[in-house]
This record gives sequence, structure tokens and C-alpha cells, in this order.
Amino acid sequence: MKPDELEYLYLAMKDLARGPRSVVVEIGSWTGSSTVHIARGIRDFNKGASLVCVDPFSKESFSLTPNQKRRSTEIDVLGKFREHMEGFNYVVLRGQSVDVAPLFLLESVDFVLIDGDHTYKGAKADIKAWWPKVVRGGIMCGHDYGKARFGVTKAVKKYVKDYTVPAYSIWETHKT
Repeated sequence: MKPDELEYLYLAMKDLARGPRSVVVEIGSWTGSSTVHIARGIRDFNKGASLVCVDPFSKESFSLTPNQKRRSTEIDVLGKFREHMEGFNYVVLRGQSVDVAPLFLLESVDFVLIDGDHTYKGAKADIKAWWPKVVRGGIMCGHDYGKARFGVTKAVKKYVKDYTVPAYSIWETHKT
């Protein structure tokens, strides 16, 4: 992610719908380089909010870019994630986003970042699975909007109402 995207994730933790009782979900944590910015925001602005990281943490993950697939053969993905997240509170739910979503109650998540399966089908499935989980006043956002090699943009344009692009390739919508 670019610096303005990481700053967006950090600052978004200021305005969580339920403050310190909030639940934040990151779909597609991979090695945690973006997750750490969310965790810092929670620590600095909303101590007590819960951070849940959803990812298969697998070298074979279908959602990885070709560069990530090449690099993932050389590293322990979950080990690298834990290294990045040392000192922060979080919960890991290993698996595919759509398989994990049913574990959450309707309107129980204050902020969800979708950065998992970048195909059109995958992005669509993530949006549809997680939107009902977002509380009123909550935020759903995602990464890689506007990048031609992914299906994210098409899925967002078709399935997300009233979204904005507040940072380089981050899309965002608020549930009213």
C-alpha cells in the first residue's frame, strides 16, 4: 500500500462507530504490513476495539498477485504477519473471507477492509458477505480500486452504493 492509504487506515480508527467497543475486520492480512497501521490506530485512538484478521495465510492463496506468489515461496506468511504484529492485540481467523463471515452477527462490525481475493467474483462475494455485518454508522472499504488487472473496480461499481475514493486505491462507503 502507498503512504496515503496506510495513513487512511490509521486515521480511520479515530471515528469507529462504537468507539472502544468496536470490531474491526481486515480481510486479506497476508504478512500484516497494512494491518500494523490499523492496529496502531486502534492503540492510539480506540483502545479496547477488537481487531480480527481474516486470511488463509497460505503460500497457495489464489488472491495473491504474481509478485506475492513468488515471494511467498520464500517466506513463512503467518510467521511474518506475527512478526509485524508483535505487541498488538488481534485475533487471527484463518480461512477464506466468505467462510468466516457467517461467524459474525448481523450489524456487528464497525469497520471492514476488503483486500482479499482481487478477482471480480471474489470481490463481489466479499462485499455481499460482509455488508450485512457492518453496523449503522460503520464503514466498509477496500483496496486496489482502479487497478485494471483486478476485478475490484467492477465489483465496487456494481455492488456498492455511494462510495468514494479517499486515498490512492482505497474505496469507502458508510452504512446509514
